Amino acid sequence: AGAHAPEVIARFVARAVAEPRRELPAEVERLRLAEALLDKGDPLGCLTLLGALMEEHPEERSVRMLAARAHYHSAQLSRARDGLERLVAENPDDAYARLLLGRTLERRGEGEEAARHLRIAAAMNPEYGKAG
Repeated sequence: AGAHAPEVIARFVARAVAEPRRELPAEVERLRLAEALLDKGDPLGCLTLLGALMEEHPEERSVRMLAARAHYHSAQLSRARDGLERLVAENPDDAYARLLLGRTLERRGEGEEAARHLRIAAAMNPEYGKAG
């Protein structure tokens, strides 16, 4: 029940193979590569790749969030804080940005301000309250 006939599946596969693969825009490729570097533990490499993207697309939220994450993981906490405060001001309902801002403030020794953001993040996403 709910399955397609073999002929329908065969036509779908044949069409998928025959269609040329769409190329991603260069900016998307660079963003994905920068994110992969961060995921592999290379925040400075990530920031190096993001440099041109940050100049070309300074208002792009995904670029700014990745830069903030890389700043956090490379212990550039003032830069992380500045970027995250702007992201939170623009989108107060972004639980992840609040979580990362709270963690950044904790690392800077600003516990009272950090606790406020961490409480809000946990209220929006209970999983964030469990993370230590």
